[in-house]
Amino acid sequence: SKQASKQASKQASKQASPHFLDCKKVFAHAKLIGKIILANLLSLPIKRYINFINTTISHPLFKIHKNITFNLYPNTAVCPEKDSDILTTIINHQESFVVGFKNLYLCGEFCLLSPKVPRDLWMRLKRINTRNRMTYEIINALLKLQKQFLISGKNIDLCPLSKTFLSNFLKNPSIDPSRISRLLKQEKLCLPDGQIISFAQLFPSKRDIISFRVYEIISKEKLLGSTQTDKDIVFLLKNRYGLNISRREVCKIRKKLSIPTAWVRNKDNFLGVCGKEFSPPFYLQQMTSFPEIPGVYIIRLLGKQIKYPKGLSDIIYIGSSNNLGTRLMTHLIRSKNPILKKYIEKTPLFFSYLALSERWREVEREIFFDFTKLFGTSPLGNRLTP
Repeated sequence: SKQASKQASKQASKQASPHFLDCKKVFAHAKLIGKIILANLLSLPIKRYINFINTTISHPLFKIHKNITFNLYPNTAVCPEKDSDILTTIINHQESFVVGFKNLYLCGEFCLLSPKVPRDLWMRLKRINTRNRMTYEIINALLKLQKQFLISGKNIDLCPLSKTFLSNFLKNPSIDPSRISRLLKQEKLCLPDGQIISFAQLFPSKRDIISFRVYEIISKEKLLGSTQTDKDIVFLLKNRYGLNISRREVCKIRKKLSIPTAWVRNKDNFLGVCGKEFSPPFYLQQMTSFPEIPGVYIIRLLGKQIKYPKGLSDIIYIGSSNNLGTRLMTHLIRSKNPILKKYIEKTPLFFSYLALSERWREVEREIFFDFTKLFGTSPLGNRLTP
């Protein structure tokens, strides 16, 4: 009967040979070890991964087997970068993207024409192919999902994106969110306009997108000629972008961005006179990270003004640097300027910056002399003329 045959099969499976059970354990163990080795390879920074490839192709066995070829992926190119952390350079070519890698052996896969390749070399080449294929598929998916941002380079054009969504979009069971995180962790991307960003910036949350919208609205206040209150920002978010959020939520986002209230921003008189498009003001002492870009910056008092020969102003320092983040962090932690150090320790300060790719020294000089003409002397914290 059927029941008797089922019972017999169950007993047979229970009485299976120990050798068969040991083989199953060995295969499962080998599969687990393979996953661990691949995970470690995906976690390698780009510099160490290139060293791994160079070690493989300089192997004596690799040189012996001349029938090993390397096939390039479509729309890829070699773009050597000075920055060792840059994984990929996106090139905008005739309304389409070309993915540039810093090493030839990141642009494709090895093809083994002969089956008589030693196992050790074969496994190494297989791992390189797996990582290269995953990288290529992930970057091409990001080119489609964040196309508008990659063209403009503006955060306002980013779309909400998670690693889980990207994994489902790829429809490749071997590329899961964990492997995407390992592969892109600490890696950088060079946009078509030369801007260098981390891959983490391509995965903004919905809250991040709202923050970008709030920042965009506040940064255009000078062009509109009016300061937007939190209530005004709620109205603009709803009408422009269809985002329904409360005034309290806008207030939390604004504080997280270290941007002061509309009343404080409305007192900004000099920046409008000098005709430069500065960023919104940020609280200096509350900042945990600063923009790593060249430009000019202005440090100001919060709620107080200094009496200069020709009027009152809250500006105490005008400066410039090829790296605003490093300079402002130096002011904040170990300033050698006694006046600035005194105010940083005792008084709330905020700053605005003007991003410039060149001529930041000259622009600083122009703004400095505009200030001296308007107020009769240099800012309190500027001991030397730029």
